[in-house]
Amino acid sequence: MRTLLPALAVFVLAPPLVAQTTFFANNFNRSSVNTGGPTSYTINPTSGSSVSISSGVLQMGSSTSGRDSISASTSSYGTVGGVGYNPVLSGNTQIIVWSFNMRQSRSDPSGFDSGSAGQAVAIAGSSTTLTTGTGYAVVIGQSGTTDPIRLVSYSSGLSADSNLTNVAVATGSGADPGAAFLSVRVTYVPSSNTFSLATRDDFGSFADPQSGTYADVVSAVDGTYVGSSLSAFGLLWNHGAAGTDIARFDNFTVAPVPEPATLLAVAAAGLGGLRLRRRLARA
Repeated sequence: MRTLLPALAVFVLAPPLVAQTTFFANNFNRSSVNTGGPTSYTINPTSGSSVSISSGVLQMGSSTSGRDSISASTSSYGTVGGVGYNPVLSGNTQIIVWSFNMRQSRSDPSGFDSGSAGQAVAIAGSSTTLTTGTGYAVVIGQSGTTDPIRLVSYSSGLSADSNLTNVAVATGSGADPGAAFLSVRVTYVPSSNTFSLATRDDFGSFADPQSGTYADVVSAVDGTYVGSSLSAFGLLWNHGAAGTDIARFDNFTVAPVPEPATLLAVAAAGLGGLRLRRRLARA
C-alpha cells in the first residue's frame, strides 16, 4: 500500500493524464468534415460554405451574420475495456474527460445573442440542433470587456446569453484570453457530480490538449442535467457580419478514467493475487 497511495495522489491531482484510450477522437486531419472522419456530422448551414478544414483545423465563419455548427450523436462513441459512454452523465462508472483546442478571432467576443460573437464546444447536449435543447458547453464570449472561458449549463440551446448559466469560470490564463490559441480540458466525476475546467494559453499555435500541464483549474459541483440523456455533442460559432470573424477547433477527444476507488479495488485485488502466488510457491 505504501507504493499505491502516492500513485492515487497523482491520479487525484491530474486524472486526465492516466487515460490511455478514448471513447472518441477527432483531429480533423483530412480534406473535409465528413470525409474519412470518425463520425458523420450534421453541418449547419447545410451548404457547408461556412464550415471547412484548413491545415488540419476545423474552421467556421462567413461574410454574413449567423451561426455555424457541426454536431453528432454520442452513439458514435466506442467502448474502452468493454465499457461504453453513458449519455446520462451520472450513470457513468468512470470519470469522463473532454479535451480540445479552441480559438476565435475577436479580442472582445460579445456572446450568443443574434449578431454577437461567441464560440462554444457543446460537450454533452440533448439535441444535435445546438440552438435547441439542454446540456453543458465550454464557451467564450459575453457582454462586457472581460470574456473568460466558461463551463456553462444551457437551456433552450446555445442561441442567447440568457440561456447560459455558469458552472465554472476560468480565473487564471483563461480569465480573458481574447484571440489566444487555447487548450481546454473538462473533467466530470460521477460519484460527486464535480466538474473541473482546466485552461491553457498555447501561445501562437495549438498544442496537444491531452498532454502538458494546466495551471488554471477551477472546479464546481453541478447536477442540473447530469441525470438527463445528453446524447449529442458539437461545435458552434455565433458570429456577426464581418467576414474576418473566424472560429477554429481541433483535437476533440472524450476519454474515460477510473475513479480512485476503482483503482484502489484493482490494486487491492492485485496485491491479494500476489500473496496467493507466494503462498502457493512456498507450499
